[in-house]
Amino acid sequence: MKTVIKTCLILFTALLIAGCAQKEENDNKLQTPYSLKVSSDNVLTWSIVKGAAAYIPNINGEDCEEVTTNQLALSDVVEGGHLVIKIKAIGDGVTWLDSDWSEELEYDMAVALDSPLPVASGKTVSWEAVEGASKYEYNINGSLVLTEETVIDLSGYLAERYTITVRALPNDNKLNTTSAWSSEIVVAIFDRLATPALVVEQPSFRNPAATTISWGAVEGASGYEVYVDNIKQECEGTTLDFTGKSGSFKVKVTAVNPGIYDSSETAEATITLNDYGKGTESEPYKIYTASDWNDFSDLVTNNEGKAGFQDKFIELAADIDFENTYVKPAGKSAQMSFKGTLDGKDYTLKNAKIGDGTASHQAFFYLLNGTVKNLKFDNITVTGGNANSAASSAAVLSAGNSSVAFTIENCHITNSTVISGPEQGTAGGSYAGGFVGRCNNASVVIRNCSILNSTITASNENAGGIVSLIGAGIIDNASAVGNTIKTETKGVAGGVVGFITGTATIINISSLNNICIANNPTSGGAGGVVGNCNSNDAKMINIYSAGNQMKTLAHSYTLYLGGVLGGNGTVYSALLANCLVESASVDYVYTAASDKPYAACVGIIAGYPNITWDNCIYNQTLRNRYDVQFTSAAQNDSEAKSYYRYAVGQKRNIITNASWAGVDKVSNVTCSTYASAGLTDGTALKQLNDWVETNKSTYPSLKTWTTDENGYPKL
Repeated sequence: MKTVIKTCLILFTALLIAGCAQKEENDNKLQTPYSLKVSSDNVLTWSIVKGAAAYIPNINGEDCEEVTTNQLALSDVVEGGHLVIKIKAIGDGVTWLDSDWSEELEYDMAVALDSPLPVASGKTVSWEAVEGASKYEYNINGSLVLTEETVIDLSGYLAERYTITVRALPNDNKLNTTSAWSSEIVVAIFDRLATPALVVEQPSFRNPAATTISWGAVEGASGYEVYVDNIKQECEGTTLDFTGKSGSFKVKVTAVNPGIYDSSETAEATITLNDYGKGTESEPYKIYTASDWNDFSDLVTNNEGKAGFQDKFIELAADIDFENTYVKPAGKSAQMSFKGTLDGKDYTLKNAKIGDGTASHQAFFYLLNGTVKNLKFDNITVTGGNANSAASSAAVLSAGNSSVAFTIENCHITNSTVISGPEQGTAGGSYAGGFVGRCNNASVVIRNCSILNSTITASNENAGGIVSLIGAGIIDNASAVGNTIKTETKGVAGGVVGFITGTATIINISSLNNICIANNPTSGGAGGVVGNCNSNDAKMINIYSAGNQMKTLAHSYTLYLGGVLGGNGTVYSALLANCLVESASVDYVYTAASDKPYAACVGIIAGYPNITWDNCIYNQTLRNRYDVQFTSAAQNDSEAKSYYRYAVGQKRNIITNASWAGVDKVSNVTCSTYASAGLTDGTALKQLNDWVETNKSTYPSLKTWTTDENGYPKL
């Protein structure tokens, strides 16, 4: 009995303890949420649970993310349909435990309709019917329009651009809600399609591989009608590729959208597919256009991987008309200069401007370091200068002070102008030449070249029809006809060469009807062929000078004027051989004070006679053309005659002021004189050609003299 009582007591005690524990757990559990309901705008709410840190919604058996308030927008977590919903409150795990799940709430939520997918075609916008939709609403440029159709007809709209969005409206609001707006679609209404803008990417010297014509897509166009040389092409895109073809092709492109818009105007373009070569002697690079030349010049100047085209061959493939635009010199230094061979193929560079007077080294080539041949120039204007009043050089072909050899062959200049600054009266020398400005250091070759009807002007220093200043090298078979060569403040002017400073040879030269002016020089000279020579080793051989005028205006010091050579009075033993002077004249003006008894040295052959003469001929009847009176701004004629002397062939005697005017031969001058009859009866011609035959082994390039229509000798 005692055992039974003891067992019952233990059991009662255990039940009492378990009951207390259960009561403590129930006291810590959060209250279960209740009163679940959904509003008309699909917002779920429930009772607030005291002590809850958050709530977990469960929809159709799937837990949603925790929320901290007692509401949930169902549209944020589900699309709609039949929903079974319950909620649990979340405790902090210490003071409060999670609640039980609430009772379930069943709710049928309307589903948003799918958004329409509008597509534009011409003047219409359409879309597929949306399931569950009874109507549609579209926004066109801010205006709302309600329709039951699935197409918008824009044919009655004005020509402008329209932005359109569309949304579907539900047939049953309980089952569906209005869709979201569709993406924007832009439609342009045209009276006529825009004309395609053709872009021609044709090959060029810089980009020989370009071979396309393309255009941007024309808004509203369904396609394009394309013709090449009036033959219709199949073209699906907006690009025509002419790779592998050669020649010139005329392209026409029209934007179309049949039945919707009027076709555009037809765009036309021509693509020319040239072979630009490989730079070898057999397949030279080729220059076709002004743009090609500018590309070539720029590549030389910037040395873009071409190294001045060293050992490369280039040809002109057509005449190039620059249409009076400015052309930059090719190159900018001895290192960055043209070093290849350019063959002009007898084509012409014409109507170009080079330089604006603010920079030196102005010419087609800053400094030639290679070969140029078979090239013509017409109506070229070159203006060199220097903002710092330093030395300036300008020419048609090559400007710079060359320390490298170069060759110019069979090149010809007509109707051109070269001006070399700095401005008159400022410091700094200037060098103006027809072909070359200054080449005083290296051995050069200029052969078979001519300049015609051009003007070469240097502010001071030197001006020459072919070259302003030359040191070494040869000028062979050159002619200068009908040009004006002048300096403005001092220096020398020559029909062919301004100044020879070294061992240069000029041979087989014709200088005809040029005006050579040494204007207001403090010293210097003007010559029908060479302005001055200060070298013992220079040679002037086989020279024909006819009709040249040597002038000085406003002179104040000793001056030297000659039909072949001017000079400056210094004694040198250069060679002057086999020369003929015909029909030359002198114009001399003196402006110094009377206490400076200097005279002009005026010569039919040379004003400066202290050289080696050999077989030089002039027309004896021309001598009186040189027996001119001085005119002076400082004094009257009678005073001038007392103090200033002039001579033919020899400068005046410094001691006695004696004049040799009219003397044929004096001192070391060895000349032959003929009257006009003697020049036409073959005597002078034979004398000249006998000298040629005698000296041909020494000078292999000597030309034989012939006669003109009047019987006078000519080269």
